[in-house]
Amino acid sequence: MSALPAKPCRRVLVTGASGRIGRFLVPALIDASYEVSALDIVAPQQPDPRARSLVADMTNREEFRRLLVGHDAVIHLAANPLAQEWSEVEPANITGAVSVLETAGELGLDKVIFASSIHVCGYATLGDHFHANTPVRPDGPYGVSKAFGEAVARYVHERFGPSVFVLRIGTCRARPLTIRERTTWISPADLVRLVRACLSPTAKGYRMLWAFSANRHAHVDRSEWGAIGYQPSDDAENYLDELTDPESGTVAEGRIGGRFIKAARKQGEDS
Repeated sequence: MSALPAKPCRRVLVTGASGRIGRFLVPALIDASYEVSALDIVAPQQPDPRARSLVADMTNREEFRRLLVGHDAVIHLAANPLAQEWSEVEPANITGAVSVLETAGELGLDKVIFASSIHVCGYATLGDHFHANTPVRPDGPYGVSKAFGEAVARYVHERFGPSVFVLRIGTCRARPLTIRERTTWISPADLVRLVRACLSPTAKGYRMLWAFSANRHAHVDRSEWGAIGYQPSDDAENYLDELTDPESGTVAEGRIGGRFIKAARKQGEDS
């Protein structure tokens, strides 16, 4: 008997839809004919009328379960991106990750995309080779919380079976600004390309992917990109003459974590 054709994932729920990435990802997915539910804890100021706008607290498991029913995939963007205290990262980044990811597994969704971060490996140097087995070296509570989320995502794949894509997202903005971003930059257009590649019927299994543009300066395992059909188009080298080096001479210099890298506290130094 021939294998059944891969099922397309057309009904997608995006958490953190009002955030910086959600604001460009949601309309891009709708333009690509996805049926998008845009969820956030606050109502968007300018909601896309083509999306199903949802206002809910994702840490409320029962409420979130009710809203997730009927979707093929979830893209979990929601997090506190600036949290540098344990009390700040716990609600959204830890409790929220468990709620969203495990509920998706329990409901039998086909695909889960988890927005992780380069800050999981923030102490890595810019010249390192970045691949699925790059050592975890968080640069603070935020990076630790994302490493936790990656572990939950892997558990959900193993326990419940959906295809899971962990995206270690780099510096996402319209154009790179610093020398560090010769490695870490990803354009919004390339991030959309990456998400759409993950949602494609042929992308399956578990993948840990470094979310960078096609930066010539970045030493990335591009075979992982090719395995799901991700073909980035932008390159930080095209902006090389415009880049600055604000971290020169600081403890952050040469690390992918950038300004998240803090100087080591000396023994006996007050908090």
